[in-house]
Order: sequence, then C-alpha cells, then structure tokens
Amino acid sequence: MKVDKIVSWEKIGIETIVAARRDKHLTCQHFKNPLTGEIQKFYGYVQHNWSVVLPIIDDGKVLTCRQYYQGVDMILQHLPGGNADFTDENPSDVAKRELFEETGYEAQEIIFLGIMPLSVRNSSTIASLFLALGCKKIRNAPIDENEIIEVIIEKIEDWIFKVFTEIREAPSREATFLALPWLRDKFGIDVNKIIGLALSKRTEKETIITSRS
Repeated sequence: MKVDKIVSWEKIGIETIVAARRDKHLTCQHFKNPLTGEIQKFYGYVQHNWSVVLPIIDDGKVLTCRQYYQGVDMILQHLPGGNADFTDENPSDVAKRELFEETGYEAQEIIFLGIMPLSVRNSSTIASLFLALGCKKIRNAPIDENEIIEVIIEKIEDWIFKVFTEIREAPSREATFLALPWLRDKFGIDVNKIIGLALSKRTEKETIITSRS
C-alpha cells in the first residue's frame, strides 16, 4: 500500500494506568489508525525521566560502574545514571546527583550532549545525556543493599574501544558517541584510530563465528 504522507495517529480518550509500582507505570492508550480508521490499543511503560553521565576525572580517565541487572540477568559495565526523584527535576541535577551517589565524585562542569528515548514505540520516558568534566572524589561511594555497584576507572581510549566492541547498555553507548567530538578536541583522543581498531576486532570475531558455522 502506497502512503503519500506520514501523519500522527490521533489519541482516542485518555491514557489509563493498568498497573503501577512506585514511580513506574504500565499504561494503555487508544489510537486511531489514520490509514484504516481502526481504533487500536497500545500499552506503554512509563517512569520518571532519567539522566546518564560520562564522567571524566582530572587525569583524563573515565568513571564507569558495574552491576547486576535483573531485566537482562547480566552483570554490565555502564556509565553512572538514574531516574529523576520527581517529574520536573532538572536533568542536569539528576546527572550530578546520580554521579555522586554511585561513585562519590562531583563534577566541575556538566555539558549537555542530547537525549534518547527509552523506547520510541512503548514509552514516553526520555534519557538526558551529559559529559562531566573535572570530576573530583569527595567520598567513597555509599553502599546500597539494593544496588550493589563496583566503580571502575578506565582510560578514555579503552572505554571508547569497549563501547564499540562489548558495552551493551544503550544509553552508555549513546552518551559516549555524542561525546566523541569533545573527547577528541579537549583530550586529543585519536577517535578514528580507536574506531578502526574496534572494527578490526569485530571483523575478526565475525570471521571466527562464520568459520565455526
């Protein structure tokens, strides 16, 4: 079927909450299909917007975290970040707070990089992405029995290489991608060289997988 112009779907009625727990909601909203006129039901997952920050400490290294994620049943390395405590909390304040709570570091400068949706089809939740410069350690990271975090300090070059080869957490990758021009200009990082090495490693892995199959 040929479509001459993409148009928004009309919302029908009000969004209803199907289930809720603390600041997380499963919602239902009806939409009218502009092509067929059919009323269709869509379920969405909504939580407070969140922030993710790429923190650089004074010696030019990256602060990262490592913890277990129940949703994917995996231990993942990622950048500090988390949800706003309330609906209209400033995203940069969220980034600063989460950086401090998860690592014990404070940033001297916060640079907004961009936003990314949690899921364009199923959620209105937005992640704001930041670069934090001049991060200094104020205290040891507090221990949270429900969020056990290991802080890992990486060379910028090593972190970028990992992002292209093994980091699975999408906001951490996106924040790093958007920060590449800053990292290149401010720290003299040879981004093209790192990307070339990363692509070579991926090609080697794909070759091994192909030969095994």
